[in-house]
Amino acid sequence: MRYFYNPEARVKLNALLDTAGPIDVAHLHIYHGKQTPAILPVLKNRGIPVVQSLHEYKLACPVYTLQRGGKICDL
Repeated sequence: MRYFYNPEARVKLNALLDTAGPIDVAHLHIYHGKQTPAILPVLKNRGIPVVQSLHEYKLACPVYTLQRGGKICDL
């Protein structure tokens, strides 16, 4: 279950932000796995804008192909 929602990541990010000082923006790359979407409410609650780079497609397409039925899937 921690792969989908890791409360430890939430706690650790809160602790890091408490000591890091003001943060202008959070730039996320791959946050599934150890960090999980549990970090998103932390950033939102603190009013920290998020920019996300999607250079791997797992969040948009679980099979990584961005295809359905042999054609590009743009749903």
